[in-house]
Amino acid sequence: MVDVINVKNAPYNAKGDASQDDGPAIQAAFDAAFKPGGVSNGLTNAWKNIPVFIPNGNYIINTPLTLTNVCGGWIFGAGPGATRLGLGTSLTSLLTMSGCSNVIFEKMDVEGANVCSRLIDIDWDGTGKGTSNDGSHNNVFRDLLMSQSLVQHIRIGNSNHECHSNVFDCVTLSNAVIGIDVVGASAVNQAVRSGGGTPSGVLYYARGGSIHVNQASCGNNGQNASAWVMQVDSGLACSITGSRVEENANFIKVTNGTLSARALGMAAGTNFASVSGANARLAIDSCNFGSGALGKIIGGSGAKLWMRGSQTFDASAFTSGGGTIVQNLNL
Repeated sequence: MVDVINVKNAPYNAKGDASQDDGPAIQAAFDAAFKPGGVSNGLTNAWKNIPVFIPNGNYIINTPLTLTNVCGGWIFGAGPGATRLGLGTSLTSLLTMSGCSNVIFEKMDVEGANVCSRLIDIDWDGTGKGTSNDGSHNNVFRDLLMSQSLVQHIRIGNSNHECHSNVFDCVTLSNAVIGIDVVGASAVNQAVRSGGGTPSGVLYYARGGSIHVNQASCGNNGQNASAWVMQVDSGLACSITGSRVEENANFIKVTNGTLSARALGMAAGTNFASVSGANARLAIDSCNFGSGALGKIIGGSGAKLWMRGSQTFDASAFTSGGGTIVQNLNL
């Protein structure tokens, strides 16, 4: 039995020298590992899956990669910077995952071109659970560098079937219009552990479902006044803890839902938060800023704010905008 499939070995023969489209070779390796003979191992035969190794190299991807009904797969590179997957032409997505669960994708650069829509699409059409798949959830993305000015770096749950509880560990999202875009209402409990990036739009966006961010470091977007590190529009509860903004103009925005913000720091920028809408809620706990100007909170009619153990906030624009401070326990 083959222990690991190396995409550079025969019969796959990926080059990894930026000289050709390596998409078909890598897809053939994926199929051999998870879909031998054209039939997915799925849930029942997940034990037959073979890890796929993408060694150091610069792999041009002009043909999109897909993973369908993969349960418990492992795809790994030689490390960020050493293994590079890059879009060389216009594609909707570099990698599309459908009906995949407990897949680990790690240790590489994933890069795009400005004409492409996204790098990774995590979705499921709602069919095959219990037979060909286990739904779409609990996937782990780890030690990745993702770059280029795309509409989305990662989209989750576009068909609104599950896609919950995915983990993004040490994933850096550079120059993203939207970094992690949680689209589906059932795509709840996305977990970010460290990482960060430089948004030109929104780095972590819960327009549907929910996302929980821990220890993200963000900045260097040129003080873009329209960019936010995190935005909640889904109506659900989200959180961001232990994170810091170095040079981003704005930090968090809530228009519909509840955001818990704890142990945050802002070294430079304009607004800490914008909270607007009848169902917008923000709870701030143990946050600190270099000056009052960095702690500006903008409010809107119906918005609610709770504050505790934090310093140098300026909530005057929140109350003048129609927001209500429900609780202020700041020292």
